[in-house]
Amino acid sequence: MGRIKFNLIIFSILISFTVSYSQSGWISQSSGTYENLNGVFFISNNPADYIKGWIVGDAGKVLRTTNSGVNWLSMPAPSGFNNNCVYFPNYQLGYVGCQNGKLFRTTNYGNNWTMINVTTNNYAITSLRFTPMGAGWMGNYYGNVLKSTDLGLNWYNVYTLPGYNSIVFCYDEYRTWVVDTYGYVFRTSNGGSNFSYTRPVTSPLRAVYFITSSIGFVAGDSGKILKTTNGGVNFVQVYTGTYERINSLCAIDPMNIWAVGDNGTMLKSTNGGDSWVQYYYTTYNLKQVYFIPNTNFGYCVGDMGTILRTNEAPGIGGIGTGNSEIAIPFNTQYSDGRTNLLYFANELNSLTGSNSINIFTIGFNFVNINTQTINGLKVKMKNTTQTSVSSFSSSGWTVVFDGGWNPTSTGIQYITLQNQFIWSNPNNLLIEICFNNSVGTTNSTVYASNTTANTVYHNATNITGDGCVDITGGTASNIRPNLQLIWLPIPTKIENVSSEVPDNFRLYQNYPNPFNPTTKIKYDLPAAGYVNLRVFDILGKEVSTLVSSYLEAGYYIVEFNAFNLPAGLYFYKLEYNGNLVTRKMILVK
Repeated sequence: MGRIKFNLIIFSILISFTVSYSQSGWISQSSGTYENLNGVFFISNNPADYIKGWIVGDAGKVLRTTNSGVNWLSMPAPSGFNNNCVYFPNYQLGYVGCQNGKLFRTTNYGNNWTMINVTTNNYAITSLRFTPMGAGWMGNYYGNVLKSTDLGLNWYNVYTLPGYNSIVFCYDEYRTWVVDTYGYVFRTSNGGSNFSYTRPVTSPLRAVYFITSSIGFVAGDSGKILKTTNGGVNFVQVYTGTYERINSLCAIDPMNIWAVGDNGTMLKSTNGGDSWVQYYYTTYNLKQVYFIPNTNFGYCVGDMGTILRTNEAPGIGGIGTGNSEIAIPFNTQYSDGRTNLLYFANELNSLTGSNSINIFTIGFNFVNINTQTINGLKVKMKNTTQTSVSSFSSSGWTVVFDGGWNPTSTGIQYITLQNQFIWSNPNNLLIEICFNNSVGTTNSTVYASNTTANTVYHNATNITGDGCVDITGGTASNIRPNLQLIWLPIPTKIENVSSEVPDNFRLYQNYPNPFNPTTKIKYDLPAAGYVNLRVFDILGKEVSTLVSSYLEAGYYIVEFNAFNLPAGLYFYKLEYNGNLVTRKMILVK
């Protein structure tokens, strides 16, 4: 008993020193290379494309993923020179800037590259950005700032900064900021017609990021991060607790911001950049951190092939692997159609790890296509306890898509849902797909698997009205279309269970304890403040971030689901307004 008590005391001491070295929600991924990786970019203008990203690095390295980084494939290199930066205005069109001053362009997802003539005098391209409307901005080693107004085909020099390594950030079509190694911050509010500047430091600045048109940050050598609240007219330096060079900044939202730098430095702010907490996951230099705006899906890349990813990336997976070819549910030889498809909880669990999920995209694997738009297409979903289907379901639906859609090529084609749908485990998932064309054309066929009593369909031509309404009777099919899903994790539910204000700050013992696999954690906040509630394993490695946000005063309850963790002893740690409390809990399975 004495030895157990002694070990717990030693562990409680160790955890206070090792927590800052934990993952903080980051996991390492295999890059398949030891080349230094310098830039990362994920598509952010279409939720169905969140899973598609690129990484570039030394010796011409280009990596691409189409499944949230589960796998990274090496793509044809634009050249053998070091690649410094990458940006894709859309999934097909992308650019890579190189150490030798060359700019390369792809229009087919990175399968092939062509060189764009840019007058850079062979100075390294150091940064690359595009606005939502397609204007391009580029910086290079000599301090030049270049702009394109035709999606990157042609570039012209708009300004030359006093220092070197100009790093650009464009907020919209008018407002752009640029920093250099002399500590200058230049800004334009008219698309580059003229610039104003300030020089908040005399040491090199390496990164710039603006959350709004007024609130932004610059960062650089000796751990310096500076904040502005007036669009870059003035900057105030904030304390970071490090002297390492900061190479990149990125914000999840106005309050949660990340910065990365040399020797594995990772900094996070949860209060809008006013204070920062350090994390360490690697000793290698980290070159860029990137988050899809307003999501917790982030990536970080660095030297020696380092790739780090947050553990809240979109999930992607499929149900069914059969190769039967059927026209259901896109039997457009007829003008109208209606299909019900049942997918089981155990099939979804195999994809999600028994988590309930927020579905935002569905897809089918097309064998043949009819490229004519399917008009009046409706996609509906609902949670159900049904274990088979023999007729159409008439109630309880959530319409997740309503409009025109057409598959554009064979292979997996996705429908981005207009309304996300929460599949709640352990229910089964029932999907209805119906349409209302004016004429019949030819079928689009998809791959399907043998699944008796899971599909009901009917198609008709020249009926009066809408196939989604007027088709009421169906026929069972012995095969069911294979389904592709893209989903987001459901955020932790934080409940304020009372309108009263507590008199003290408290963190309670979780209940039940021991637990399997869910438990609830209760805490009291006597005043508003930033709250971080995290879970650690017995080695001090962070396994889950339950809360990381600003909360009002109140009584709170958070549910923790440990479905994907092994049984054992865990610790949960609550940080709030300078207070820190740690408690332990036991997971049994």
